[in-house]
Amino acid sequence: MKKITKSIVLGLAFSTASLCCSYGEGAVAEAAVEEKAGKDTADSLTDEMVAQFNTLTEAIAAAKDKASAEASVVKINKVGDDIAAIAGRMAKVDKPTAEEQTALTEKMTAASADMQTKMQEAMVGIMQNQEAAAIIMPAMMEFGKKMAENGDVLSKIGSGE
Repeated sequence: MKKITKSIVLGLAFSTASLCCSYGEGAVAEAAVEEKAGKDTADSLTDEMVAQFNTLTEAIAAAKDKASAEASVVKINKVGDDIAAIAGRMAKVDKPTAEEQTALTEKMTAASADMQTKMQEAMVGIMQNQEAAAIIMPAMMEFGKKMAENGDVLSKIGSGE
């Protein structure tokens, strides 16, 4: 079960960047990522992480031309920063109970399936405009680096480690 959950979380984190690289303005929901001393839980931080990946997907999908792609880069960079902050907070939370672990695994499995579909659709859309894709790709590469830097903590989401 731990390997499956790690694969799901890392898949969400890294597939976004790798999909962008392999393929050559709506309202964006933003999760609150401020430090919530004593209030963070593995569940609440997992919810924030899912919200950030949704924001990432929406930012990519919104890049239709040069101007919107440049605006999307700002959002992508913010998502990377926010996820790094969430990872820092995740490192401080208590280990989930076995029951909480099961619920987190189920949540991440569902989110992963949904995210894969949305990300594929967004990437197909962005690749139809090479100008926008050229603007987005460096931001996605940087996003991938941020995910790699926080991979140890991010891989623990839903794994119970």
